[in-house]
Amino acid sequence: MITYAVLALLAVAPFQVSSMVRLTGRVVDAATNDPVSDVEITFERTPSLPGATSLSAMTSRAGVFSIDIPSGDYRLLARRAGYVLADKREASTLLTVRGRAQTVPDIRLEPSGGAIAGRIVDVRGNPLPRRLVAAVRPAVFGALDLDPSAASVRTNDLGEYRLSGLPVGRYYVAAQLLESSASEAAGSAAFVSTYYPGVTDQPAASLIEVTETGTRTGIDFSIFEAPTRSVSGLVVDEANRPIKGAVVMFSRARQLLGVSPAVTTDDGGRFRLILPEGDYLLVASIPTSGRGRGFALGEPGVTQLTIGGDSVSDIRLVAEQNR
Repeated sequence: MITYAVLALLAVAPFQVSSMVRLTGRVVDAATNDPVSDVEITFERTPSLPGATSLSAMTSRAGVFSIDIPSGDYRLLARRAGYVLADKREASTLLTVRGRAQTVPDIRLEPSGGAIAGRIVDVRGNPLPRRLVAAVRPAVFGALDLDPSAASVRTNDLGEYRLSGLPVGRYYVAAQLLESSASEAAGSAAFVSTYYPGVTDQPAASLIEVTETGTRTGIDFSIFEAPTRSVSGLVVDEANRPIKGAVVMFSRARQLLGVSPAVTTDDGGRFRLILPEGDYLLVASIPTSGRGRGFALGEPGVTQLTIGGDSVSDIRLVAEQNR
C-alpha cells in the first residue's frame, strides 16, 4: 500500500506565469537523517486551476530532487511505499515559490511500519468485542523479558483487531486481562490473559515477524476462561497498624502483559478482589502524587500467591511507599 506524506507549500505572492523557479530539496529519514531515495515528489497547484497538471520529480540516491516549475502556490506530496511525513504539523507550513532558484527545507519522513491483524474469540468460537489486544517486542536482554513499550487496540464488534504502525521486528501478541471488580461474584468464569497462538504462559507464546510494510494476517486465537475466587486480606505498616487507602496490586506470574488489577483498602485496612484462578504476584503500596511503579518477583514486599479451588482470605501485606 502506498502511503502519502503531504506538505502544503502556499505562496503569498501573486501568481506569475512566465517566471520559472529551479526548485531543489532533499528527503531524509527523520530518525537517522539518512537520505531517502526513490521518493516521488509531486507539485499540485493550490488553489487548483482549470486544466492544470501536476509536476513530479524523483529523489536520487542522495535523497535530492530538482525541478523547474512556474512560480506560484503549490501543494507538495512526497510519496514512497512504507513512509509517512514525520511531523504531521508540517502539513500546514506556508512557503513562497518564487525567484530564480529556491531550496525547500528538508522533507523528513519516517517508516509507516508493519501491521498485525487477526480475530479474538472465546473457547466456543464466539467473537469477543472490545477486548484489549497488545503487541510487544522482546527486550534485547532475553526472550523472556519484554520491551515496556507496546501497541494496543480494542477488538471491534466482530472480535477483529489490527495493530498498525509497528516498527520492523518480532512481537508477542496478547489479549489482555481487563481489570477485575470487587463487585463480581466469586465462582463465575472470567477471561484470562492469553498469548498467540492460545497459551497463558508467555514463554510458550509464538513470536510474530513484522516487516517494514507488510501486514501479518490470520493471527487469530481464543482467550481462556477460568473460575473466579475471592481474595481478601489486610494491609499494615511496619508498626503493624492497618492502613486506610493503601493500593494492593496483582500481576499474573509468567504473564508480563496485562492490566494489573488493583484495589484500595477500606478504613480498617482491609481489601477484597475477585480474580480468576492462577498464580499471582501481589504488593501493597502507599500511593503518592506520582504514578505507581511496576513490580516483579524478587523485589522487596512482593508476595507470590496461588489461587486454586477455594477463596483466599486473611492475607497480610506490609505496605511500601510508592517511589
